[in-house]
Amino acid sequence: MIRFYAFSSLLMLWALATQAQYQLRPATVTDSHQQTSTGSLRFYDSERSRATIEFIPQGSAVVKTIPVSDVQLLRIDNGSTYRGLTLVVPYYKIEPVLPSDAIIDHTDTTSVLAEQLLDSPLAQLYRFADSRLKTRYVLVKNDSVILLHNIELQLNRRNALYSYSEPVFRRELKAALTECPTLNTDRVQYTENSLIALLSEYLRFCRVTPTQQIVKKAFDSPIVDIGMSGYFLGRVDNFSVSSYMATVQLLLPKRFHNVFVMLDVGRVRYEWEPYSYSNPMLGLFAGRYFGRGAFQAKVYSGITNATGFLDTGVGLSYRKLISIEGRYPVVSLAINGFRTPMSPFLTARVFVPLSKGHRVQLRR
Repeated sequence: MIRFYAFSSLLMLWALATQAQYQLRPATVTDSHQQTSTGSLRFYDSERSRATIEFIPQGSAVVKTIPVSDVQLLRIDNGSTYRGLTLVVPYYKIEPVLPSDAIIDHTDTTSVLAEQLLDSPLAQLYRFADSRLKTRYVLVKNDSVILLHNIELQLNRRNALYSYSEPVFRRELKAALTECPTLNTDRVQYTENSLIALLSEYLRFCRVTPTQQIVKKAFDSPIVDIGMSGYFLGRVDNFSVSSYMATVQLLLPKRFHNVFVMLDVGRVRYEWEPYSYSNPMLGLFAGRYFGRGAFQAKVYSGITNATGFLDTGVGLSYRKLISIEGRYPVVSLAINGFRTPMSPFLTARVFVPLSKGHRVQLRR
């Protein structure tokens, strides 16, 4: 039981290590005075819009903190383009409202770096995350900046709750794109793909070829690793377990390839004197790496046919390719009341990259 609590405490400590991380990415910044600088940008994994950017000019080691309100344009090499915009953003009430109530909770005037989704000489589409982490879309046409509104809230009517939505953005798009009178905005959705499809149709009518700015670069693609792994439980009361497996690790682009899915296929061997037997083993796990250097902590959990649900592990890895871990089958031991004396499994993994990807070391 003490071993279980010690393992659980270690797991919680690793979870508390979660924090925003960043990569250094080559970028070009144009400020509000039309001055352009090249250098490196600290690109954070947080989805929240930031009030400043951290930029290291070329040939300098000093990190400059630049307010977003002073940024006109930000281009990341082999990445996205961002435009500095000052917007009046309404926030609708979260709690249910009566039909006679005002629906706007408050309004913020804020400066954001909006990511460009579609570019053309006539119109551009941008997106940003508001303070509630909701995605908002912005249409820029003829230097007019149009924040597209989509109202969604809970309506309290006669002591019953209803979901109320009003796609104001459809009318806003119809009013802005008047050159194409046959353009049907009645079915467009407040999603990236739907808005891009509508604007592409509008630009084809105007005989303009748009440029879609979402380009899958190396650091936006998954990374696949294959390798071998094995775990061992030291002999306890004449009982021991060992396993050897082929392993596939899929590093997802989210959080700079720190989120992963892992598949184990192999055999597990049980020895309980005087008996010995082995079974096929299949395990599926999901987890995350933590830390900013070559050495990173990792935590994961999943299911195997050998140990059941929430087979949970924590460990230390080197560049996500070599790791030493401790694993503990929480649920299966809890079912039998932790009557089986068991220490965490000692697990070792070694991977070889199968696909090319941007395996960048994060910075402090």
